[in-house]
Amino acid sequence: MDSATANALTLHGGVYSEQGSNQALQTAARMQSEQYRYQVDLAKAANYHQRDWNREYTRRQRDRLDHQRDLEREQTRRQENMARVATQAIDRFLDHREHNRTHPRVVQSSPRPRIRRD
Repeated sequence: MDSATANALTLHGGVYSEQGSNQALQTAARMQSEQYRYQVDLAKAANYHQRDWNREYTRRQRDRLDHQRDLEREQTRRQENMARVATQAIDRFLDHREHNRTHPRVVQSSPRPRIRRD
């Protein structure tokens, strides 16, 4: 006799007659059925909770990876911009140097005379 049947018999005052036994067995079966349904509901709730938690965790992981990828893109973009600006500055410098080499300024023969004050 399992514990649910023993509990049911105790509820019926421990009557072991045919009718009492049937009632006790029905009660025990009902209690086992309710216990089973309760455990199934509990398992479903735990499963739903776990699924929701997994979904949330996956979403957060995806958001974290998206953010990391965005940071890497931004860093790459900044490095490319800095390289482009540096290349442009070097090109401008070389262009000016070339221009100054091919187009020298008119050099004055002598500097402006200074007025000496003694």
